[in-house]
Amino acid sequence: MFAALIPTETVNRRTFLLGSGAAITVGVAGCTESEEDSPEAVTEQFLEAFYDGEFEEAETYIHPDDDEFSAEGAAEDVGDMIEESEIIVEAVELVEEATGEAIVAATATRVPESEDEEAETDTEELLLRTHNGEWLIVGDPAESTL
Repeated sequence: MFAALIPTETVNRRTFLLGSGAAITVGVAGCTESEEDSPEAVTEQFLEAFYDGEFEEAETYIHPDDDEFSAEGAAEDVGDMIEESEIIVEAVELVEEATGEAIVAATATRVPESEDEEAETDTEELLLRTHNGEWLIVGDPAESTL
């Protein structure tokens, strides 16, 4: 996710899509969902962990059916690059939601350490599904049934 924000020559796109990617938030089926239990909150928490280089925490927001994202792989692919820039999650908005599935749009800005580079802003969409009552990131919205 946010492939435009971090140089992608050596980065796996799937790592970005998922890594750009949001703490485990519990959404109990049949109950009223609070802001803390929303797909937006999970996405934001995932992205903050990912962009802070906390890849193991970020991995806790990934749906178990996704076998492509791993904390170890993310650290290898983007760890150094994330340290070279500040990435700020600007906005996270719900695009569409149905029972057990949601698409969220997240906007982030990369602020490079070097004054020679300009800040870049990018918006990406992520697919989330519930698993045991929790919203978790699946990745590519193309996999959606919405």
